[in-house]
Amino acid sequence: MVSEKKIVLLLDIAERALAVDLYETDRKSKYSSLVTAYQAWKENHGVGRVERNSPEWKRMQADTTAEYERFCVARDQEYNARRRLSTAIRRYHAV
Repeated sequence: MVSEKKIVLLLDIAERALAVDLYETDRKSKYSSLVTAYQAWKENHGVGRVERNSPEWKRMQADTTAEYERFCVARDQEYNARRRLSTAIRRYHAV
C-alpha cells in the first residue's frame, strides 16, 4: 500500500508536470512569434537570408529585441519548471 506521504509527493509531481506542460507550450508560442518577427523583418527589408553576425543580423536582432526577450523569459521559466519537476521526482524516490 502506498503511504500518505507518497501520495502527497505524487500529487506534487503531477502539479509540477502540468506546470512544465504549460511553460513548454508558452515557450513554443514565444519561439514561433520570434521566428515570425524575423520573417517579417526580412520581408520588410527585402532580405532573403541573413548571415549570422552580419550588419543585417545585428539590425534584425536590434529590431526584434522584445520578441527575443519574451522568448528568453519563457525558455528560462520552462527550464526552471523542469528542474522543479526533477527535484520533486527525486524527493519521491528518496522516501
